[in-house]
Amino acid sequence: MFVAMRFEALQYDGTNGATIADWLENAELIGADAEMLVLAVEMDFTFEVEVPLDAYVVRTEGARFYSVHAPGDFATRWHVLPGAS
Repeated sequence: MFVAMRFEALQYDGTNGATIADWLENAELIGADAEMLVLAVEMDFTFEVEVPLDAYVVRTEGARFYSVHAPGDFATRWHVLPGAS
């Protein structure tokens, strides 16, 4: 039997930095421009995460930051389920 946790992803398009920060329960927007999104992520400690243009931000089911992936890396590591949103 194969089981998986639910994860969700958004792609940074150079304009949706505030949307991504709001979408994450444990992150705050530090800055964003057309090339890079910078978030402060709080886990056991707070650290900065840089999200380049077109990269994917992945969150856990609890809306907590999980990881950032370049488009090619995202395509090889994650499988997008049809109809899932």
